Amino acid sequence: MKRGSFKYILLLMYCQSFAQIGINTTTPSSNAILDITANDKGLLIPRVTSLQRTSITPSATVDKGLQVFDTDTNSIWYWDGTIWIENSGKNIFNSNGVINSDRTVGISSYVNFDNGTFYVNGVTNNVGINNQVPSYNLDVNGTIASSNYLLKDDQLGEIIIGKYSTTFTGSVINTTLTSGFLDFQVANSSKMRILSNGNIGIGVTNPSFNLEINGNTKTTQIVDSNNSTGVSGQVLTKVGSNLTWVNNVSIIPSSNVVFPLSAQTLPINATDYYTGAYIDLSPGKWSVQGNLLINVGGGITTTNNTGAWIRASLSTSPSFYTNTDIIGAPLFAGSIAGPLAYGVCSGTIIINNTSGAIKRYYLFRRGCDLFNASGWNMYNFGRGVWGEDQVVAYPMN
Repeated sequence: MKRGSFKYILLLMYCQSFAQIGINTTTPSSNAILDITANDKGLLIPRVTSLQRTSITPSATVDKGLQVFDTDTNSIWYWDGTIWIENSGKNIFNSNGVINSDRTVGISSYVNFDNGTFYVNGVTNNVGINNQVPSYNLDVNGTIASSNYLLKDDQLGEIIIGKYSTTFTGSVINTTLTSGFLDFQVANSSKMRILSNGNIGIGVTNPSFNLEINGNTKTTQIVDSNNSTGVSGQVLTKVGSNLTWVNNVSIIPSSNVVFPLSAQTLPINATDYYTGAYIDLSPGKWSVQGNLLINVGGGITTTNNTGAWIRASLSTSPSFYTNTDIIGAPLFAGSIAGPLAYGVCSGTIIINNTSGAIKRYYLFRRGCDLFNASGWNMYNFGRGVWGEDQVVAYPMN
């Protein structure tokens, strides 16, 4: 018998006697079928590529625990009976990695990340962020920032808080409900409600109008249909389908013209000119009544069959005559006839100031017609030096 064959027989007898195999040791562990001992060498298991590993078709039962070294991932893989599992030795405490399949983690009490930065209570199922004692399903101690918030209730639809759309630079609170309402509550009591038709109720749960308020309101300004805020003493009145600020004749006082109270002499046939008098009118409609003395004295003698017809009006400019605020007849008018040297120019002009602010109107002497008269002058017309001179504006509804 050859010497090598004898050693092989002895090895088989040793393995059968002890039921363990020891390599490089005479005392293999009783708990191991194979005990390899070394202090300067290692164990090489089969080395395969990822393609070669996945080409293996292990048994679901017999081959559980089958191991190979994947040279593409540089890690050991084992067969768990269903899939190959990487035994890389990495974990979230010392390495980054990828979870390649779904995982379920059960906790009996809680999981605490970074001393409460993220906290999960396994008993109450509450989650806390920066909060180790969450009282709600999500309990955040701090500020939440997001490009879009979506709050969803299976029965009431979705409430979206955030950016309206990619083409609209603004924010929106939107509910996906096509009927019903969006309710704002305090202490479980409705304070403001928006219906799906756009009606808003404050203290009203079923508003019938665009805005319906049950209670007192306070404001410092109301804008009418003409974008006017009105002035002191005006009232808001419905005119047709619009609301308009108008003068309240029982409250708004009359307004008097301001005369220059100084002398002035001009030819009677002078072109349109500003007399120096003006009147300030608040927004609204006004009845302006004028009475102005006409005098052509100063040494001029008037005779029978001579005379002049004099006109005056109010302009929105002191430089030239213009006025688009006048409603109806735009003139004061009167005559002087010889042999008298005096006459009166009078009348009523209706002005509607729609500017929304106090506006100034300037008294102009307009054209005149002469009858057999020449060389006549106008003395102090519209200057307020005569006791008869008076221009007063009265508010109208």
